[in-house]
Amino acid sequence: MTERFTWFTMTLSRLNKQIQKLKTDGMGSFGLKAVDTLCLYQLDREESMSFSQLVQSCQLDPALVSRTLRDLSKIGMVEKDGQPGRYNARYSLTPAGAQRTREIRQIIQCLQVQADQGISEDDLAVFYRVLEQLSENFEKMVLSSPQLFSQINLNHKENEQ
Repeated sequence: MTERFTWFTMTLSRLNKQIQKLKTDGMGSFGLKAVDTLCLYQLDREESMSFSQLVQSCQLDPALVSRTLRDLSKIGMVEKDGQPGRYNARYSLTPAGAQRTREIRQIIQCLQVQADQGISEDDLAVFYRVLEQLSENFEKMVLSSPQLFSQINLNHKENEQ
């Protein structure tokens, strides 16, 4: 059981590093940052989004999303509709941002095809379903971790005596 957890966490870490490297290298070729990918991608899915909708759909820290939107606005990829400093403002892609996002989507599709090589559609469906379930299970564990770890510490102290 411990071996499987070690393999799982090391494999996820290695995969995440490779994905981040691809995003950094790929977005760098566009003069953008890796984090820009997700914001552009999500904004492309809707005509416009509020800040809170974008934070939720990207699942990123609000401060990071705020900096990303500011940077993307400065280079003409994103525009903000609404009064400055207002939380109800809407963000959308500019025509230049929409064009760049279409190019990024094409690259992502090519990468996805390469990543999926040698894996059947059925296996991919099972993989993503299991991965989603694992993510939900870990989210529940994080929520209950204070009780879990306090119980482990209590048991450890009792064993030491």
